[in-house]
Amino acid sequence: MENIKLTVYAFLSKVRHIMPGKIQEIFNDWFFLYLPIWFIRKLTIEYDGYFKHYQPRKGDTVFDCGAWIGHFTLMASRLVGKNGIVYSFEPQEEIYNLLKKRIKRRNIKNVIPIHCALYSHKLTMSVEKETSSADFSIVDIKNGKLSNPVTINLIDLDSFVKEFKITRLNFIKMDIEGAEIEALKGAKNVLNNLSPNIAIASYHLREGAQTAKWLEHFLTEQGYKTWTGFPFHLTTYGYK
Repeated sequence: MENIKLTVYAFLSKVRHIMPGKIQEIFNDWFFLYLPIWFIRKLTIEYDGYFKHYQPRKGDTVFDCGAWIGHFTLMASRLVGKNGIVYSFEPQEEIYNLLKKRIKRRNIKNVIPIHCALYSHKLTMSVEKETSSADFSIVDIKNGKLSNPVTINLIDLDSFVKEFKITRLNFIKMDIEGAEIEALKGAKNVLNNLSPNIAIASYHLREGAQTAKWLEHFLTEQGYKTWTGFPFHLTTYGYK
């Protein structure tokens, strides 16, 4: 079944990428805003994986960490409804602007885009001007002279939740290219006090090993039950 999904999703991706920009934009919006969620899950890989343990419900608060242009954000927005809220974290300026435009274009009222990356503590970082890549990772940044530097903001989830006075958090989806280790180190209070359900892409390599085992160990220390599955887009799940 998963091989069929891969084939279908690869075909849809090829079709989408040969479309003119405006048509591709309309296609993406239509796909994630109007197709039934169960059908989107049938056709996609990573988005189905994020919902394997928990699918957001009406009134939920959701963090989309590593939102990119907002495919998951759009689905989460639909699921939580007008009484729920989605915070979408995206550090790359060009991608963040596309995310904001998409939210405005579709008149989505229950999404708040956040222009920053997640880390173990608050700081700013100079990086080479972003290439607007879905693989952008703060842990891959090399020290040295930058030819075209830009500054990105990093924040820990504990500080963010405190600043925004968030008292309820039901679900964290995270795909931040290896920085999930630092992000969870900066979320101990969130995990212990709000107990969100968690789905984290954990196929990323740190020092030659996938982050899944580290995530399982860390979440277990915070009182979570954990499991890792969905090998086509390896994801670690946590719940209490």
